[in-house]
Amino acid sequence: MSLLAVILLGAAFISTSATIYSRAHRRHHRLKTDLDELLDQIDLCHCDTFQDNTFAIFHAADPFRRGQFSAANITINTTRTFTWPDKNGTMGLISDIPVPITVFPDNEFVIFSSTDDTKDFMFVVNQITPGATRVFSWQDKDGTVALTSDVPIVTQIFVDDVFAIQNSIDNSKEIMFNVSLISEFTTRTYTWQNKNGAVALFDDVVELLINPTVFLDTVFRIQNAAETDREAQFIASSISSCVTVQYIFPNKNGTLALKANTGPVFTDDIFTIVNNVDTDKKAMFDASAISSTELLPPVGLLLFTLP
Repeated sequence: MSLLAVILLGAAFISTSATIYSRAHRRHHRLKTDLDELLDQIDLCHCDTFQDNTFAIFHAADPFRRGQFSAANITINTTRTFTWPDKNGTMGLISDIPVPITVFPDNEFVIFSSTDDTKDFMFVVNQITPGATRVFSWQDKDGTVALTSDVPIVTQIFVDDVFAIQNSIDNSKEIMFNVSLISEFTTRTYTWQNKNGAVALFDDVVELLINPTVFLDTVFRIQNAAETDREAQFIASSISSCVTVQYIFPNKNGTLALKANTGPVFTDDIFTIVNNVDTDKKAMFDASAISSTELLPPVGLLLFTLP
């Protein structure tokens, strides 16, 4: 290599080094200027309030990597506070969050314990019919979700010391059945009436029977089959003590009549004398020919033999 080439190469090296130094110097000077301005701003704001266009957080290894805050969207005269969780993590932009945020893939959506994030569970929806959305409604009470394997197999036969009916509002109220008094190998069937009502215990039922054929007149009633608010009752209080009075019903249908209030006076269209041997033989009186208010005086006991 000639001496001229060596001189030119050296000059070029010196020029390049000077350029690099000059750029580094200017870069260092600009960084120092920015830091000085930031320090001046800190001094002006007393170290607790910063302008969003000057406050910046820069990377320790590379000061030209910076992060800033913008308060431009905050309502005027309003201070917003952002609280940091007590853990490390990466901040994300709204654009980084999947849209819509109400729909999650079942292999990604996880619910974990607030005290131990190693305990978590997921949902699997691959058994749902394609195109269908299933909604599960939670009851308004606390409880534990059970697996199908934990639920007893439902059959038509239940054990009487296990089967219980609970109140829908207060599950501490329940009833059970006891079938221990039923004969062996016997099934008893109880048929419910087609009406509402309360089931009564033996202790709650008034003693209707003294024996199977004698009833108390204060509780014995005969109700109409169609309208139960229509009923008849017997009163035995006027019968003499230790006396049994019998009422014999005739062998035919008819209507019972109340006791007449007219005493020994009968209307001639009702009063009938019937033969005690042959009831088809009857006699009636016609008082239409007697003058009004005229009363025939009794002249004695007369016996009329009817033809």
